[in-house]
Amino acid sequence: MRFRPFATKTEWAQALAGHIIACCPVNATRPSQVFLSGGRSPTLLYQKLGAASCRAPIRFIPTDERQVALDHPDSNFTQMKEGMSLTSDSPWQLCSLVNSKGQLPASFEMDSHIDVVVLGMGEDGHVASLFPETTATLERQVTKQPLALYESACQTAPHRRFGLGYEDICRAKVLCLLIKGEEKKRLLFDQKKGLSARLPIGKILAKRADIQVFWTGES
Repeated sequence: MRFRPFATKTEWAQALAGHIIACCPVNATRPSQVFLSGGRSPTLLYQKLGAASCRAPIRFIPTDERQVALDHPDSNFTQMKEGMSLTSDSPWQLCSLVNSKGQLPASFEMDSHIDVVVLGMGEDGHVASLFPETTATLERQVTKQPLALYESACQTAPHRRFGLGYEDICRAKVLCLLIKGEEKKRLLFDQKKGLSARLPIGKILAKRADIQVFWTGES
């Protein structure tokens, strides 16, 4: 695990945005596929990405999505779209895991490549929509192609969800974790050291020793 601390949220988000762009070649024959964490924490990251001057073809997709209509305030796709505010001439695409009604679509715009995954982490150690066994009420695979998506639910989180499973997260060429605050930092290192019951983030750490962690203490 490479732990990268930053003094401010601005530096934190800017560094990760630059890292993502650097991983996406300009002259690629296909768009790089970048899966971004949802929720409120990545808002500044979305803004920094949207403000970047980059002509590399990139397809941005949420790592997971709540089963809500795309005009619902809890939609990860809509938060990403509003945060990035891409212009009509942008070479980037935004793709949703669900259709306008919050259901799995008949077909996906994405393919099976996973170039970059940016995870967030909850205070309970969940990542994407993979929850601790003690609170999860549902976790089942619902698609095989182009990606193995899982449907999940949790006692402590609203809405059923669709999202990447452990296997697809861990086969990303580049894997990053975006977290803020001392409590999440402490939980992360406890999981790395095996000092507490294995949580979803601990399962990821066990499989991907090369994960890059972008952390700031500024809330």
